[in-house]
Amino acid sequence: MGLTGWGNLFNPFGRCLHQSIEGVTIMAFKAARKSAIAILLVVLPAFLLLPNGVSVGSDYVDDGRYDYGLSQPQPFLKVKAEYDVLIPTRDGAYLHCDVYRPDAPGKYPVIMALAPYPRSLNFGAFSPYIGVDDNGGVGTQYWGFEQANPEYWIPRGYVYVTVSAKGYGGSDGFSLPLTRQEAEDFYDAIEWAAMQPWSTGAIGLYGISYYAFSQYWVAGMKPPHLKAIVPWEGLAEPYRDIAFRGGIPCWFGVFFALGLRMLSNNFLIAPSFLLMMFFYPLYDDNWRQFTNPLLEEIEVPMLSVGCLNDPDLHLRGNVNAFAAARGPRKKLLLYSGTHWGSAYQPWANRTVLRFFDHYLKGVDTGIEEEPAVDVELRTGSHTFTHVYGNQWPLEQTQWTKFFLDAGTRSLSRTDNPNSAQAVAQWESDEFGTSQRVLFLSDPLPEDMSIAGPLAAPFWVSSTAGDVDLTVELHAYDENGEEIRFPYYLPDAADEPVSRGWLRASLRALDPERSRPYQPYHTFSKNEWLTPGVPVPVDVEIWPTSMLFRKGTRFGLTIHCGTYFRAGEATFGLELPFFGKWFLRSPVYQTLSPDAGTAAIHTGGPFSSWLYLPVIPPDPAPLRQAAITDAGYSPSHLEGQMGDRFQWENLGVDYHTVTECSGLGLWDSQLVNGSRSHNPETWWLKIPWAGTYRYRDMVSGFEGTLGITPNVRYATPPGNAVEVELGLEAPEEGTGFDVQLKTGGGDWVTVLEGTRETRISLTLPPGEHAVRCRLRRLGGDGAATEWSPPASFSIP
Repeated sequence: MGLTGWGNLFNPFGRCLHQSIEGVTIMAFKAARKSAIAILLVVLPAFLLLPNGVSVGSDYVDDGRYDYGLSQPQPFLKVKAEYDVLIPTRDGAYLHCDVYRPDAPGKYPVIMALAPYPRSLNFGAFSPYIGVDDNGGVGTQYWGFEQANPEYWIPRGYVYVTVSAKGYGGSDGFSLPLTRQEAEDFYDAIEWAAMQPWSTGAIGLYGISYYAFSQYWVAGMKPPHLKAIVPWEGLAEPYRDIAFRGGIPCWFGVFFALGLRMLSNNFLIAPSFLLMMFFYPLYDDNWRQFTNPLLEEIEVPMLSVGCLNDPDLHLRGNVNAFAAARGPRKKLLLYSGTHWGSAYQPWANRTVLRFFDHYLKGVDTGIEEEPAVDVELRTGSHTFTHVYGNQWPLEQTQWTKFFLDAGTRSLSRTDNPNSAQAVAQWESDEFGTSQRVLFLSDPLPEDMSIAGPLAAPFWVSSTAGDVDLTVELHAYDENGEEIRFPYYLPDAADEPVSRGWLRASLRALDPERSRPYQPYHTFSKNEWLTPGVPVPVDVEIWPTSMLFRKGTRFGLTIHCGTYFRAGEATFGLELPFFGKWFLRSPVYQTLSPDAGTAAIHTGGPFSSWLYLPVIPPDPAPLRQAAITDAGYSPSHLEGQMGDRFQWENLGVDYHTVTECSGLGLWDSQLVNGSRSHNPETWWLKIPWAGTYRYRDMVSGFEGTLGITPNVRYATPPGNAVEVELGLEAPEEGTGFDVQLKTGGGDWVTVLEGTRETRISLTLPPGEHAVRCRLRRLGGDGAATEWSPPASFSIP
């Protein structure tokens, strides 16, 4: 079968001209070859030039400073490695695994992972070439690709077990990757680990990519000893997330399936979905076996971690898995950073350790007292702050329509009553070549934040029988330059704000699962276009976050047909005498037929819009400070209850803003500095009056924050005043002490340990002042310092 034949297999409607398909397929084949060569050039030199166990981030030492309050590394807990350990499964087969455990007597909680990937592929050898330049100084001798690093976890009192799926890494039998059979084997492996003499019986799962996906299946089966899971960047629906995004075939799906066959014990007979990529382009029973029906059954504590800079592979899965799981103890973290580089930095290690210390060791780390959802709101290519909530989509979301106008190529809040059309034209830029139409907003009159899923319902026509649509959301600065985001290398920003896809002939929606902000397509039947006749399509755009600043613009590009992407995956290559090069590889290239002459229709009967998840602006006054590597600047802030206090890390290292009165009122966790490539701005609101000391738990410097009580005069005026001590009741087990001063006298305590947020005082005429503090009731008597006084007069 020639290239044209393969092209027709990717073209389910078979209506395109032979010459067009051949041209598209040849270009896609060249893209595939380029991708494979790039990956080989990245990995091979790494193994040739770097010794096994090379140190990453050797300027730092893993001394536990970033894991304050959590399990600390113990020098006597050395790594003991046991290779090719056998795990029996229910069907009589044996899985091969490697066990890394403390070389000391005792029982320890166990972290596990299962995949068809080679267990012994040393990640440290080539990690510097794919963006991992700082893992906090942790050793890399046993560090497996996309897995937990044993040299981080074992000294902290954990066991790590990495398991090969059936048919891989020496494990018996065969299993079709990404299906239920793997999950059943994983279930057996979990229960086996719980019974080992070195195990406490508390099992957690952690890993990236495939090691994340495999967690969803088995967690839904509820193994008795599974206590917590951390799927870090894991797709959830293979058809929609990896193979046919929007119903359009993707080269990554082909390479992934081919790679799995090559990794198997016997690639000639190993089952895979490789041929399905060519012969089964619609979602049917062949693909349904890869769809996990157990997401809603996940009840075990889950920390789902997705990367906002990944609008191509995993992000949709992390969000949808979180939304589907019905367990009450689930968390969603959407971070801004890179795929591999960010995942092993000190902040990431601490995030996972904190979760496992809580659920596997029973240490209260405060994680259940925090919002369920933390979305890092991107403020630039590398900077971010936070938006918090307790559900997905975020409960404060204001769904906002921006209408497309084909006549003016604009986006605005007002729809044009007159219809118009814009014909897609061939254009090229540094990110690719396509037939496209760009719709651009006016400069924004004020800041606008978005965080959540998006959708783009619009009308399209074509002279061909079908058209593949790739839709991209863009951010532009005041000078019209696009703001892009890095996904693989921190200094290679090549991703837009977000992206979505749809093959127009597969536009039919599932009415039960679709939402206005997130369409869900059946992908089960082609509905061909009549040439020149517009049809409505509803494109799912993957979840995202972005702060669009006042005076900037955002845009929506609709690519019609073949979109030859210049390369969204960028890798580093360093050769002797030649320095470091960057290679861009279009591993997520879609394979699309010729779109003919395509047009976007808007206005009147063709009303089209972009549906944005706008987060309303915070009206609270802003009090700002900077964090440097030498201290807080300024070191003292003052404000009112409900003000927004904000700290921007301008230093290199990680720092914290941790309340240190002994009440444990807040802890920022690690606030990223430039060392992480993603400097962070962290904020909080404090609802109680008092003076609060806070400390950087990494470097030890301190700051203070003063909040004055509010004094309200009685109505009608008299000798009584009302003093507001808090906007909400103080935390359980704490109360307010209140002191009063009249004239030039001394402070006199008038209330002790009250939990009332408003008190009434009847006072004689004259000058008065009131202050308060929060104190633990009983016990050690830990307390904040006295608030700044609120002075007032009684006439």
